[in-house]
This record gives sequence, C-alpha cells and structure tokens, in this order.
Amino acid sequence: MNRKTLFAAAIGLLLAHPAAHAGNQGRIAGLWNVKVTLTNCATGDPLPFPGATFQAMGLFERDGTFHDTNTQSPLGRSSAFGIWNHVDERVYRFAFRVFGFDSTGTLPTGSTIVRHRLVLSADGNRYQSRGTAEFYDVSGIRILPDGCSASTARRVP
Repeated sequence: MNRKTLFAAAIGLLLAHPAAHAGNQGRIAGLWNVKVTLTNCATGDPLPFPGATFQAMGLFERDGTFHDTNTQSPLGRSSAFGIWNHVDERVYRFAFRVFGFDSTGTLPTGSTIVRHRLVLSADGNRYQSRGTAEFYDVSGIRILPDGCSASTARRVP
C-alpha cells in the first residue's frame, strides 16, 4: 500500500469514528430563547387558538441535562427537567418532563413528556425542532392522543 492510500485510509477511519465528531456534541450547550408553536400532528400546521404560540427558555448543560421554563401559567406547571443527546453532525434530541396542576396550583393533574428532534444551524446560533408531547394522568396512565409542537430558537449571547 503506498503512502497516499495509507493516508487516505487513516483519514477515512478517523472521520468514521464517533470521537471525530466530538466537537459537535457540545455545540448545543448554553441558554436559548425559544418560540414554541403547538401544531396539528397530522399536518404540522399551527393550532388556531390563543396561547398556541408562546415564549420559552431552554438550558442545555454540557453534561447532557436540560431545563425548560416558559410563559405559560406558573401555577399550572412545574419546572421542566430532562436530557439531551447528540445524534449526528448538527442533529440532537431532547426530552423533558413537566408536572401539571389545577388552576390553583395545588392539585396535581398529571404530567407531560415532550420529545423533540433538533437541527442546529451551521453557525451554531439558531435551531429548529419538532416533536411530540405524551400526556399522563396522575396515576401515570397515558392519555391519547399525543400533542405536537415545533420551535425555533436563538442562542442567548
């Protein structure tokens, strides 16, 4: 094997190895201003009611943990905690759980698990995501149908 072929093979192996993309793994880490839109799961169209679009903030920690807060009633929901992981290049996934409460903020009504697939912009300062929400009653029994949402975000400098 000549030197040029050996060099090309070594570069190919390096690029194929997961550690070669380690620089992308933490690119999502940081604080983000997010616009969330609840959508029709079948069509992807925004839902046509007040409050179907709202502001949020997401914090992706380098250790793979995630925290979310938003402008929906603080009495009606807990803080949201979850995880994220790097999938490939600029693609990530995140999931979090939030507990729901009645309008007085005292009686639990269940919980929601949100799961999204996120695509980071080439410059690393914006992202778009789409995903689902699974709803559970206070006993932990899943309530169908699922919900869907889309989001766009900008990194907080």
